[in-house]
Amino acid sequence: MISGVGSSLLESGTRLIVNLKITFLAPFRGNRVIYMAARDQDNNNSGWVAKGVWTVPGAAVTTPGVVSLAPGSSAGDSVTFTATVYDDLGPLHIDIINILVNDAIDGRNACYLAFVRNAAAAVLVNDAGDAGGPYAGAINIPSLGTVSNNQCTLDATGSSVVSSGKNLIFKLKFLWKPAFKGDRIVFVAARDIEGGNSGWQPVGAVTVP
Repeated sequence: MISGVGSSLLESGTRLIVNLKITFLAPFRGNRVIYMAARDQDNNNSGWVAKGVWTVPGAAVTTPGVVSLAPGSSAGDSVTFTATVYDDLGPLHIDIINILVNDAIDGRNACYLAFVRNAAAAVLVNDAGDAGGPYAGAINIPSLGTVSNNQCTLDATGSSVVSSGKNLIFKLKFLWKPAFKGDRIVFVAARDIEGGNSGWQPVGAVTVP
């Protein structure tokens, strides 16, 4: 629901700033992606651009589940994400955690990897985006070295994985490639050893300069 009270429109130089006061209703609960688009009087169009994420509270807790990602938004040539996933039966029940950074749930020309818990290894998908391989490479976490595709480099030296109660917390250091510039969404999914799946959850936003 959009309320006129609390919303505003402001011109600032060449920019138009729109403030919208939005109240989300219960059926919309969960993690959502915010897309924006602009069109001028000559019908020039920016197209839809993924600019951020928002969590509407009240979604059912799943197991395995995606708890959080920090930072929730970032901009720059590199970032270290701290992602937390949860399982009722503890972190040893978690099998694979996937991270996908792109402007939609699409592994092509993306930064897309799987962390395999029992191998303590991260597998980076190649530019074609096929989760079944072939892969751009694999590397143990933590270790010395990097693995890359044309969108990103994963630096294993600055990465780590720890267990905390029923959570698995992993830090992954990414360096972005120039070809990946733009606004991106960070999706995370967790799968347990029995095939239970959290599904893709949009939990962060990245601007690659």
